[in-house]
Amino acid sequence: IMLRSGDVAEATARAVSNAVQEIRARPLAKPPGIAEAVEWANAATILEKGGSPWPEAFRRAIGVLIKDEEDLSAITPELGRIVEEALA
Repeated sequence: IMLRSGDVAEATARAVSNAVQEIRARPLAKPPGIAEAVEWANAATILEKGGSPWPEAFRRAIGVLIKDEEDLSAITPELGRIVEEALA
């Protein structure tokens, strides 16, 4: 993730990687790949630099990772836990 993104901190890359691994373990129609993970890391970084607190920026940027509406609906109930574990 850090090789493909411009200004992403190592902690951000690690959190995104952890969350993506957890999300990819689910039976999704369109599981996120490297490109989506990089987009998520970049989006979260931009939101944080724009003034959003880090955990909130990470959560708000999820839309660039999960692009299928049914997948997003399926993952939403567990998203809080997945994000919290990824940030730990």
